[in-house]
Amino acid sequence: MLVFSNKKTQVVWTMLYHNYIPKTDYADGVIGITHWSNDSRYAYFYTTLGGDGGECFWEGYDAGNAVFRLDLQTGETKAILPLTDNAWYGFSFSPTDRRMVYGTRAINLAILDLITGKSINVAHQKAFTQGGGYVWSPDGLMFIYATVNHTSDDGVEREYALRLVDAKTGAERILINSKTQCYVARKWQENNIIQIESNDKYFNTIPMQYDFNSNNFIDPSATPTP
Repeated sequence: MLVFSNKKTQVVWTMLYHNYIPKTDYADGVIGITHWSNDSRYAYFYTTLGGDGGECFWEGYDAGNAVFRLDLQTGETKAILPLTDNAWYGFSFSPTDRRMVYGTRAINLAILDLITGKSINVAHQKAFTQGGGYVWSPDGLMFIYATVNHTSDDGVEREYALRLVDAKTGAERILINSKTQCYVARKWQENNIIQIESNDKYFNTIPMQYDFNSNNFIDPSATPTP
């Protein structure tokens, strides 16, 4: 179970895991917090029947079968990403609380405006099999995420991409393409400098930085391998 309390009113709300999952005999999963609103009014929680990964962009706590919002003043619970029997959402909240990006296994992404309730689709530049590893700009107007596309039936041949999305329009731009290495954004720093990581063939971490102001990698020796 997941228990919330209002310190001022001393009211307690208890979320029972089995009330927020599909009807199933297999119920060995998780209910947990995925996001607190900046004004502390809302708590967003998710449920999942299991875990999943994704190349170098392991989804971790930004994936599940449903997302709900609890109003910590009224106790009202609202489904933000509805519970279904076969959905596995990837999702991420903007740092401003205005938007949330989501998609089933991060495919066919949409951006939900949490204030208006309206959503727009992301205009994907290339198809992909799975995605994740969302990193937002501090103003919540853009985000970067990583994808992999299995280009052979056995899944051995793959194509990786690191993508930038305009959260207001859904327009997408591919920053990196590679058939050998997976790249993931780790942090959006000040002055629009993006921390990016990959792994070499020995699984050693390769750090690099991307400058949005010049649309170039800062260290030429860290330029990604095609």
